[in-house]
Amino acid sequence: MASNILICGTCYRRSKTIEAVKYCTDCEDGFCSECLDFHENMKVATSHHVIDIKVVDEITFNISKFCKVHSDMVLEYFCSDHDALCCRSCMANDHRSCDKIIPIEVAAKDVKSSIMYEEVITDVCTLGTAVSELGDKKKKSVSTLGDSKVNYQQEVQYLQKSL
Repeated sequence: MASNILICGTCYRRSKTIEAVKYCTDCEDGFCSECLDFHENMKVATSHHVIDIKVVDEITFNISKFCKVHSDMVLEYFCSDHDALCCRSCMANDHRSCDKIIPIEVAAKDVKSSIMYEEVITDVCTLGTAVSELGDKKKKSVSTLGDSKVNYQQEVQYLQKSL
């Protein structure tokens, strides 16, 4: 794992700092081995997806599973007409006339093998390379600027002495 250590969320809420060994993507929380055992044996969490904690560092963004309008409602549907995720309340209120509302699981099926996904991956790699190149150019510019500063200071000192 990188420099960030994820603490068990359950232990943290009990004022303990124990390192997490697994991460539940549904709870959006880390678990130590003891709390993980309880989590896996709770009926409500049997369908949750638990991943290795080392993978969490590779996750670059986090999408909330809860509706922004109805914070107590879970996002369950995807509206193709509006290209938006929605909960049951939003679906009934705002997307009643929409034709293409499907469960998120159906919309996400085979997404990793789609052409659009491959294009996004390629674009992200290209952007990563561009950011890296810009960082290198910045370092060179700062270095060159520092060298120029030293040269100009020497020239000023030389001129002062000659005057």
